[in-house]
Amino acid sequence: MFDKAEDFFDKGDFLASFNHFKSITENDKFDNLEKADAFNMMGVIILFDPMIDIEDETGLKYFRKALELDDENVGALLNVIENFGLSVNNHKDVILFDFAIGQLKKINYDFNEDEKNTISDKEKYKKFILDGNG
Repeated sequence: MFDKAEDFFDKGDFLASFNHFKSITENDKFDNLEKADAFNMMGVIILFDPMIDIEDETGLKYFRKALELDDENVGALLNVIENFGLSVNNHKDVILFDFAIGQLKKINYDFNEDEKNTISDKEKYKKFILDGNG
């Protein structure tokens, strides 16, 4: 099922891919780690095509569901850091952003330079806001 969902994703058929990943999350033959990966991919798909879920055009609820099932799901943690964070445009979620950074540090994730820069920029913005400047 994962292969088929990923094939649809690679071909740009995001709705078919989303539906295949959704069926994984609803199927008891898959464990929580597999379901977490599927929820993560559903969030990614929403980032590509927000109209698939008009109730959550950001994918954030899917990243949250992934982390509820596997709080060390690297893909979901990185997606939270990259796509959400501290500005209004990024759907302000400081608590989840901080959680994601903490979890990645806890598992000794080796951040690349882009990830380090994203975190640094958002941390500076957070300090700016908390100091009453925003």
